[in-house]
Amino acid sequence: MAYSFITPTNVFKRYQSAKTYTDQLTQPFTEFARIARNRPHEGIDPAYPKTTDGTTASIIQKTPKRVVQQLPTGVIESDDDQDWLPIVAQFIYTNKILPYANEEYGLFEKSHLIIENGLTFGFGASYAPFMNHEGYFCPDMTLPYWGDLIVAKGKKSGPSMKYLFVRSWWQRSDIERLIDSENQLAADAEKGGEQYEATWDPAALKEVLDSKSAKDQQALTPTEQERGSAVDGIELITAFQVGVGAKFYTFHYNSEKIVRTKTNKDPRGKMPIDWFYGDIDGSNPFGRGIVELIGGLQNLIDSDMQMYQYNRALALAPPVIKYGNVGDFSFRPNEVIEATNPQTDQILPLKIDTSALVNYPQLYGLQKSQLLNLVSSPDTSIASDVGNPGFGKTPTALNQQKAALSVDDNAIRKRFETWFAAWSETAINLYFGERSGIEELQLDQETADKLRKLADEGKFSLLDEQDNPTLDDDNKLLINYDTATPALKFCVDASSSKMQDNQTQMNALEQIQQFIDSSPALQQILPPEKQLAIYNSMVAVAGVENPEELRVDIDEFKRQQAQQQAIQPQLGTQPPEAPQTPPPNQVTQQHVDELRQLGFNDDQISQAVQLLNQQQGAVNA
Repeated sequence: MAYSFITPTNVFKRYQSAKTYTDQLTQPFTEFARIARNRPHEGIDPAYPKTTDGTTASIIQKTPKRVVQQLPTGVIESDDDQDWLPIVAQFIYTNKILPYANEEYGLFEKSHLIIENGLTFGFGASYAPFMNHEGYFCPDMTLPYWGDLIVAKGKKSGPSMKYLFVRSWWQRSDIERLIDSENQLAADAEKGGEQYEATWDPAALKEVLDSKSAKDQQALTPTEQERGSAVDGIELITAFQVGVGAKFYTFHYNSEKIVRTKTNKDPRGKMPIDWFYGDIDGSNPFGRGIVELIGGLQNLIDSDMQMYQYNRALALAPPVIKYGNVGDFSFRPNEVIEATNPQTDQILPLKIDTSALVNYPQLYGLQKSQLLNLVSSPDTSIASDVGNPGFGKTPTALNQQKAALSVDDNAIRKRFETWFAAWSETAINLYFGERSGIEELQLDQETADKLRKLADEGKFSLLDEQDNPTLDDDNKLLINYDTATPALKFCVDASSSKMQDNQTQMNALEQIQQFIDSSPALQQILPPEKQLAIYNSMVAVAGVENPEELRVDIDEFKRQQAQQQAIQPQLGTQPPEAPQTPPPNQVTQQHVDELRQLGFNDDQISQAVQLLNQQQGAVNA
């Protein structure tokens, strides 16, 4: 049994200490959320228009869509010697986990949302609950609101924490339904002669049914703050801690009732909470977002814009100065104003200094360019004469801005893929850890072929101990979840979340093909299937209709080649003559020069030359 950081006796005290610490860390988050949502400051002068510039909000909204254009891909690995397990786990991940990870929002939308959270607050956290999806139990993903995530002090990062707390807000009907579900599951198990492993305590849940309380300031979402909706509920808090077999406790703080005790089924012993960081500073477990970096400048731009709009309206319709005895009048075009004594009675418009209005566009451009420099935004609305050298309009300056943007986008993409790999690894380990019994999986042909290949190599058995098929002819696999499963790893394919530009890819493939065509040395050492792979890639990015009709099956090509080689001796035929090549002393220097251009080192060149000489000798013989 792992050491327990959280126990039923200390859980309430630990929570209160963590809550006090977390409230100090998250104190500026409400202001960060306001700027990210493009809302005016609450302290704005009532006379000023409630308008904002919105540059920061635009960056936070657009960056995730630019950085992540599709869900990443990856492979599952295991340090265990069960070669079949990663193959089956890959099938389960693709067909049983990803399609069901749609609680609250779709998986792709949640991927964008967690990046927005990271850019706004510095971090985003995901929770992987094991849920019932219309009768099918599997892991999912939810994104706890920052005000409902409470961390313990003493750690500088989320992944290094040994325990933390997550709040959830329930309505009475939700808990009543949960009580009914738990009672029904227990009754069904008893009727079937089985023992139900309950985690929720129905009696304790009944005691908190009437314990509704108002949300505190941290728990209120921006929408709830602005519109005053859904500001109360039954507060339940779950304490997570690390350790294989460690206990997770869900409790009601005010009544000090523990309503659920659940065992951590993850074979890695990790908590089902994974972290994404917009940026880090090595001191704050919540990281650092771009709003913290540029929020002050954004407030300055907003304030100047509000004063500009106010004074612009003032200049267009200035107040008037009234002298003497003048009756009622309207300040409008073609108005005739009658005065009793023209010598003393006058109405004159107040003269307003408009120099600040005239120069505001240049000031605005300079301020905005300073803000955008901090985040390498692709905004092109900055004039070339703003006075900021970082926003030149020459081709060199534009290329430098584009390069800086690419570097920053790539950094965010890598952090996102790190988080996605962590969640995927958590999900696949929880799938095997939480499920029980025997399941029949209908595999696709590709997965079944991989298992049969392992069986041919003696690494997988198609029969169990009773000689029953574990994998039948219909590609149905029987898998027993009650047997111990080793921890699995998920390795994401680098930059697979970025959708490649087809034209750019086609140009790159054409350059590769041209280089191959111009290099006899490379043509001789390049296997035919590599040439076919280049052709298939060109077909894939060409945008033609029905690309599958043009695609060449490389595996089928290899099989045909093997069959031809096998039947040639039986038919008494000779293979076609190899093309004539120059003598070895002429070929060697040519190949050396070309291979050096390709970046081969001396050892590789020596091996290649030796191989070519052997081939030349065989031809001469």
